[in-house]
Amino acid sequence: MRDELLEVIALQREYTYENSPAMQRRGVLIRDLIPQELGAASARLKSALGVHGEDLAFQGRDGTGRKTLIPWVRFFSRSMSPSAQKGWYCVYLFDAPGTGVYLELGHGSTTLIEGEYRPRPPEELAGLVAWGRETLAPVIQSKRALGQPMVLQGQELGDAYERSAVLTKWYSADAMPSDEVLYDDAVEFAGYLKRIYEADALGLSPATPPPEVLEVESVAAGQPERRGTAQGFGLSTVERQAVEMHAMRLAKAHLQSLQWRVRDVSSTRPYDFECTRGSEEMIVEVKGTTSIGEKIVMTRNEVAAHRSHHPHNALIIVHSIDLQRLLPENPKADGGILLMLSPWEIVESQLRPLAFEYTFEPSSPT
Repeated sequence: MRDELLEVIALQREYTYENSPAMQRRGVLIRDLIPQELGAASARLKSALGVHGEDLAFQGRDGTGRKTLIPWVRFFSRSMSPSAQKGWYCVYLFDAPGTGVYLELGHGSTTLIEGEYRPRPPEELAGLVAWGRETLAPVIQSKRALGQPMVLQGQELGDAYERSAVLTKWYSADAMPSDEVLYDDAVEFAGYLKRIYEADALGLSPATPPPEVLEVESVAAGQPERRGTAQGFGLSTVERQAVEMHAMRLAKAHLQSLQWRVRDVSSTRPYDFECTRGSEEMIVEVKGTTSIGEKIVMTRNEVAAHRSHHPHNALIIVHSIDLQRLLPENPKADGGILLMLSPWEIVESQLRPLAFEYTFEPSSPT
């Protein structure tokens, strides 16, 4: 792979937006040869990505028609990053002057608007990158060189690429390492990408809805049930149960600390607890999530029950639950932050229908 990277760097010095012989050769290297070279390390990359390596893919782009100033080659999970504009991935970005190439872990920095790629809004990209750096803070603290900014000198899109970086590693044309070192670095970055993917799948990224919302949306859209993070969305059945039961235990203990007598009616009622305290009565809905808890999923019956019982009702959300997946068949849920709203009034403007029921009127066949 070393030779191919060096050849692209040299061709950058002959850049033109037209499809010149130099740009034709650059296209072959970017779209075909470098992805093939990365494929030689696919077994190691898959292992480093864990379950997210099941759909490992490679992609290179240098512009369709008009050639781009900064070509790139990325490796990624298809389900977690279905396009270069969406999700997180590792990517090789070549600087405009032709002095070297970066290996970057970052988020898609552009959006496709009216057939043209435009930079993602700066505040949106800044929020994503800040979250990525927080997630990988131990890595950045221990390997400060990986937290250095990129300098691509590539005008508008180059600036967007630069702002998308969470981790970077610079390879100068004058000091390009061996294939062995390049592959070792790629595997190392794949391990960091796995951490991002795991947090993203739990709904912790600011760009990702909670797994509970994703699951309902996928079912409403007629898509097959997601089965855990191997497909990049939501939790498996046993993981959901672990999160829910953990939230129920914490909620019950909290209510008891407030002197409520708690009865679990979740199997027979459209809410989880019936509580009494002297002459007071209250129903309680409990929601547990690995996400930051900004959104929850409510059924029609749950909404109706809380509307009818208000103000003698409460919502308890246990968010940011830590889900440990060392044994997939026996996940452990721990921690979390408990928030209780009582009484809880459901505000119509904050409800969003995820699916609709349609009833057909009987009619005679035509």
